Amino acid sequence: IARDMNGRIRREQTLAGLGTATGPKGDVRIVTITSPADRVQYRLDQPRKIAWRLRLPPPPPSGDFAGRSARPPLRGLKTEQLAPIQFEGVRAEGTRTILVLPARSIGNERAIETVSERWYSPDLQVVVHTRRVDPRFGEVTYRLLNIVRTEPPAFLFEVPADFTVSEQRPFWPEPPAREGR
Repeated sequence: IARDMNGRIRREQTLAGLGTATGPKGDVRIVTITSPADRVQYRLDQPRKIAWRLRLPPPPPSGDFAGRSARPPLRGLKTEQLAPIQFEGVRAEGTRTILVLPARSIGNERAIETVSERWYSPDLQVVVHTRRVDPRFGEVTYRLLNIVRTEPPAFLFEVPADFTVSEQRPFWPEPPAREGR
């Protein structure tokens, strides 16, 4: 993951065993470049040299939930602030969320407790660590490693010159037009 001073983000990840054409043992390499200021995201299809451009929707106006009210808090959900700590020399602020599913609420004999922690660095403006423990599914941890605080090269946030840019249809429905405006 790389982030520049303009807020653009490049994310590269390999998903093991999901395909056959792109890597050893069927690994798929996914590269995305997101520019929040331009409201656009590119997904680079490296084998075919195509950059799929997805135009991102505008952020909702402040306090506007498009006619919907905010969802009420879940029963058994508790969130607490954690004391700041350091990850890779970077200060992070944390929250811990605990969700308790009472016995017999989803066919379970006993209560189920899931615990999620999220650590965010205000300096880097990214999540640096998450941890989720759920007795049904086990533990999942995400952590940024080898954090480098220098400005990444600009070319990382550009579509390579030998790629063709193609439009990708959005995954979300277009909002209905408001009458009388």
